[in-house]
Amino acid sequence: MRTSLSVTGKAKLVGELANAGSSVQGLAELLASLKLTEHLGAADAWCVEQGAESVADLKEDTYAEDLAEALQLKKIPAKRLVAAIRG
Repeated sequence: MRTSLSVTGKAKLVGELANAGSSVQGLAELLASLKLTEHLGAADAWCVEQGAESVADLKEDTYAEDLAEALQLKKIPAKRLVAAIRG
């Protein structure tokens, strides 16, 4: 007999997979949604260096713009990243 995960279990698993490779909550999912996953390692390191524990921490001050600059993104991807962080 095949067992299946509960809805809650599936949601938890999806959340864990979305953050795989990142110690910053929501970062992997955010970058994936913007097709910027190649920047995950650098973005994670930068966020940790700044003390960010989640993407929500980047909404304050100029952290979103600073992250885009640190990743050396071109103007349009940088604007999209900042807009996505700011919500």
